[in-house]
Amino acid sequence: MASPVTSDPISAPVELMRDFETYRPSVDELWRQFKNNFSPQHAPKSQPARELNLSLIVSPDEAIAGGHFSINVPVANVCDRCAGTGSTGFFECDLCDGHGMSWNTARVIVSVPAGVRDENVIPISLTNLGVKNLFLNVHVRVTA
Repeated sequence: MASPVTSDPISAPVELMRDFETYRPSVDELWRQFKNNFSPQHAPKSQPARELNLSLIVSPDEAIAGGHFSINVPVANVCDRCAGTGSTGFFECDLCDGHGMSWNTARVIVSVPAGVRDENVIPISLTNLGVKNLFLNVHVRVTA
């Protein structure tokens, strides 16, 4: 994958759930975390937020110049009709097809400061997207 750091934060975003080589925890576990975050039955109460670590590989020139890159993060809207349960009485909710929510993506723009060094970590909160049980740590890797 080409380096996503540009001076233009609107350039092609990185897809959080698709564009990385490795995932720890697994993609399935990440989806479970996102689903639990938006589901009224599983909403996090006193659980601490889990960190999601991403590696951003930049060239020395990009590290000196700094810039922005964007990440598409999954977000959900709880179904108004069934309040996220997936059913209305004894029947599957026809508005959400029994899923309880509809999924979209939200773009998060990450600012990489000029002069960033190898191994720097850029913390990103997702609470403004309604994600309370995960936060991002972007680990900068400067490679020649």
